[in-house]
Amino acid sequence: MKKLGLILLLNISFVFSYGQITDPDESFKEARELAFNEKRPESIILLNKILEKSPNYHEIRLFLSSLHTWNSDYAKAEKELLLILEKDEKYKAVWVALIKNSLYADNSIKAMTYCFQGLNVFKFDPELIILKSKVLNYQRKPFDALEEIKLGLKQNKGDSLLTNYLNEIRKEMALNTIAVSAAVDYFTEIYDPMQYYTLQYSRETPKGSIDARININNKFGKTGVQYEVNAYPGLGKGRYAFLNLGYSRSSSIFPNWRYGAQIYQSLPKAYEASVGIRILDFGNGFVNIYTGSLGKYFGNSFIFFTPYIIPGGAGTSKSGSITYRKYGDNQDQFFGVRVGAGFSPELNRFGNVIEQNIVNLKAQSIGFTKNFSVKNNNNLISTFLSGTRQESYFDPGKYYFIISLSLGYDFSF
Repeated sequence: MKKLGLILLLNISFVFSYGQITDPDESFKEARELAFNEKRPESIILLNKILEKSPNYHEIRLFLSSLHTWNSDYAKAEKELLLILEKDEKYKAVWVALIKNSLYADNSIKAMTYCFQGLNVFKFDPELIILKSKVLNYQRKPFDALEEIKLGLKQNKGDSLLTNYLNEIRKEMALNTIAVSAAVDYFTEIYDPMQYYTLQYSRETPKGSIDARININNKFGKTGVQYEVNAYPGLGKGRYAFLNLGYSRSSSIFPNWRYGAQIYQSLPKAYEASVGIRILDFGNGFVNIYTGSLGKYFGNSFIFFTPYIIPGGAGTSKSGSITYRKYGDNQDQFFGVRVGAGFSPELNRFGNVIEQNIVNLKAQSIGFTKNFSVKNNNNLISTFLSGTRQESYFDPGKYYFIISLSLGYDFSF
């Protein structure tokens, strides 16, 4: 308490000592000297006093915002910068500071918004193009980042800033990812715990990403292995596809063959939609699963609905889920909540689902996901926890509960 009181007393005496600002330029010079001599709190007090007298002294407000950024007060820094833009949107240093401040705050989605807005004011500006490329690279979109620089060079032929950064980004791109994960289902009755393990290698290519995956499941007292290849080719502006091929010789646990295809399309007003199919071949017949999604972005949040429709001779099975995600610094890092109803064919919990009475089982579930980086953006940890109320296959109308846990780690290089 004594220390806090002393600090308050010093700040009060400091404010009184600079109660009258007669020369803003001289006071600004003094504020800078204070900041560079490890006296940021005093510098901030003095800068605010100057701005009371000269509120349109943008250079001072810009410097004040930089002190807030250095102090990790990112919201205060952003507030000061936006005040400048209200008076002068053609102050390029402010756009640069807004983008950098958002990145320091681990908010690459907001940083990208400021990139677009800044480039609307300063068309094809090399410095802003480089910042946009850095944001894309931070979002683990290396080829988009590379393409942004190439497009910038088409508009600014021979620009040294863009040329140097092009060479730099080619050296630093993380194109490979190795991922491992482990999961377990605990049942209140009937089944023993089921374990799931995955090892995956992914590679970014100019046409999109591709990954190879090995899935190992231990359930029903048996262990089965499945091999998968997934591809996500780009199909033009705002459109990409998902392609899947899987094979297993453990037909009691996995389908013999698994095929999948889905098209995703960005829509106006921040909507996204998709339509797709999954085909499971268990050797004694096929299961066709029709799916898709419809979602909308709200700032850093995304909410989407995913249905599953399985036609069959005894009727059509319908299920679906609603998922909400709140993104952090990029689209790999988020907190998510998923609520589902009906049999979920993507979980591969009960092995061979060729029988219609399996896909018609009733269920309700809720799950929570948290993905976050450690050390740097190339190390990602993913966690998942869910609870499911599942109808019994052996005693329809009776329910039991399933608790699911999973942990994963991704390393990009």
